[in-house]
Amino acid sequence: MKEYIRKSRIGNLIYFLVRIRVCGSSTVELSLIMPMLLTLFVFLIYLSFFLYNRVETTANAYICALRGSRMEQETAEETYQKMKEESSALMKGSLLSVSEYKEQIKVKGNSIQVTYGISQQVPGSAIPYNLFYKDTWNFQITKKTKKLQPVFFIRNCRKLYNLNKKQGKDEKDEGDI
Repeated sequence: MKEYIRKSRIGNLIYFLVRIRVCGSSTVELSLIMPMLLTLFVFLIYLSFFLYNRVETTANAYICALRGSRMEQETAEETYQKMKEESSALMKGSLLSVSEYKEQIKVKGNSIQVTYGISQQVPGSAIPYNLFYKDTWNFQITKKTKKLQPVFFIRNCRKLYNLNKKQGKDEKDEGDI
């Protein structure tokens, strides 16, 4: 019977493993380490989602405030309505693992303020509750701008350009002497 087992390839492998007595300690160690590694990977993925959402929200707040600052001749209510539409368009589909966000837009005189509040769910099975004591990560981004007056801005840019041009000519004249 042993001769028949030795002749087949699988039989050779089994016979070899039985004679050598392979230890199963690596399987046990891996079964203890694998849940920790999986938890670590899930934590890193959600941390990257959180950081991405923070960067994206900051950029959207800047963009929304800047677009509102360009609305020079509209009333505060018209500016608010247009900024509300812009904000919805910017934030639509741009965040990962966030279902809701809070936005607050304030238009007072020359100043514009855009505030976003984000609350991101973190899976409870991935991170032990005792580590963070809550299952959401929250942050709030606020950006402020002043309304631009494009006519004065362009005039000032032209003055600076002409002044720079004039200084360049004066420096060339001094070098010719």
